[in-house]
Amino acid sequence: QQWSSTCFEILEKRKAWKDICALPTLIPQGTSYFTDTTLEGNISITAPVFIGRGTILGEQVALGPRTVIGPHCLIGDKSVLRETVVLDGTSIPEASHVDELIVSNASVWERK
Repeated sequence: QQWSSTCFEILEKRKAWKDICALPTLIPQGTSYFTDTTLEGNISITAPVFIGRGTILGEQVALGPRTVIGPHCLIGDKSVLRETVVLDGTSIPEASHVDELIVSNASVWERK
């Protein structure tokens, strides 16, 4: 769990992301994302979650807790990501279940 807490400490220090505590209840407090993030609909988020700039979340995606998605990612419909880091520009296929991993388009790193 060391990598997860370190990612959130770094993200909390950045001023570029928007804390969305005042937005609709679909997005819980403790979730951060950029204004150009696309949320397709029926998304379930368990904070804390960070969603990078230009990322697209498909229908019925479930995120968190402790999930970081880098910029310009595509998360396919009905995917579930939990305690995961998705690196910049990564595409997650439809109906994927990703748990406690670091993922890129090239590789998957499992936490030991």
